[in-house]
Amino acid sequence: MDSVKNAAKYVAAHPSRQFPVIVNTDSNSSSFVGDKVNEATSGASKEANKNVAKDSDASLGTRASAAKDAAGDKIDESKNSASAEGNKQKATH
Repeated sequence: MDSVKNAAKYVAAHPSRQFPVIVNTDSNSSSFVGDKVNEATSGASKEANKNVAKDSDASLGTRASAAKDAAGDKIDESKNSASAEGNKQKATH
């Protein structure tokens, strides 16, 4: 905490200097982890729905619903993957 106070004092003492913006990498890191968990969850759901869709013992309605859900899970998986990558980049730059 002292380093934050010292940095604030330094910035206040040098008002004409420009300082880099400090990004909240903890938030980005947390978002990255959450997105990766959501990506894995969507992937597992997608695989389960694909298996139901392929099951010849399931009714046609059940198979169609599972296929639709698998497609939605794939979209969610891709969105979470892209979001995770963006948060990873923000956290490391």
